[in-house]
Amino acid sequence: DGTAIKFSVDGETLGFDTELGQTYEVTGFASVEKPKKVKGLYISDRGFETLKLKWDDLDGAAMYKIYKADNSEKNYTFVGSTEVNSYVCKISANAERTTYAVTSADLTGAESERSLVYFNR
Repeated sequence: DGTAIKFSVDGETLGFDTELGQTYEVTGFASVEKPKKVKGLYISDRGFETLKLKWDDLDGAAMYKIYKADNSEKNYTFVGSTEVNSYVCKISANAERTTYAVTSADLTGAESERSLVYFNR
C-alpha cells in the first residue's frame, strides 16, 4: 500500500513510525543472556601429533567451539565443535606456540567469551 516503516530500537523497546505519522511501540521482549565463559581449560594429554583439551562442563551449553592461533597470530581459526567437555586437536607442525580458545554456545549460536590455553612446542 506504499506505507514506509522506519524502525528504531532503544533498550527493550522497538518503535516504528509509518508514513502517516502514526507511532507504535512493542515492548516486553525477553532478554537474552550471553552464554557463560568456559572455566578450567587445560591440556590433559599430549601425543606426538595431537593434544587433548579439557574443561569444566557447563549447564546450559548446547555445544563448545574450539579455535586456535599459531605463533603470534591475532586471528583465530575455527578448529571444530563438540557437545562434550573435551576435544582432541592436531598439533601444528610449524608453530612454536599455539593458543587454543574454547567458547560455549547456546542453541541460537551465540558464544561466550573465549577461554585460552597455551601450548609451547
